[in-house]
Amino acid sequence: MDPTQPQYEIIRHRSFQDDLVAIIDYLTENASYKIALQLEEEIQSQLDLISILPKMYPVYESQPRLRKMPIHNWQYVIFYTIIEKNHQIILTRIFHTSRNIQALMQKRRCGRRRGTGL
Repeated sequence: MDPTQPQYEIIRHRSFQDDLVAIIDYLTENASYKIALQLEEEIQSQLDLISILPKMYPVYESQPRLRKMPIHNWQYVIFYTIIEKNHQIILTRIFHTSRNIQALMQKRRCGRRRGTGL
């Protein structure tokens, strides 16, 4: 990695944080604390990488302002957007890949139009 390349600030949107807490709670209760910790460590490892290379993951086809980052060796995907002028990455959601992601993302968009937010 190029040390002269600017690093982007990672910001966890409330909806992302809520999703992550639910996932960690689920894993802790249904698998183990160790498994939950391993997921958190893998997520942090990938966040460190995108803070330097924010465009390394593809644009999400249904919402081009978002990018879709799969979590290596896990069945989770993180959605994020890049704010170039502020050198920020906003983490918006994290879902298990078995879920109907398009429906969940559409529900989120409808909620925003109604003014309920995320």
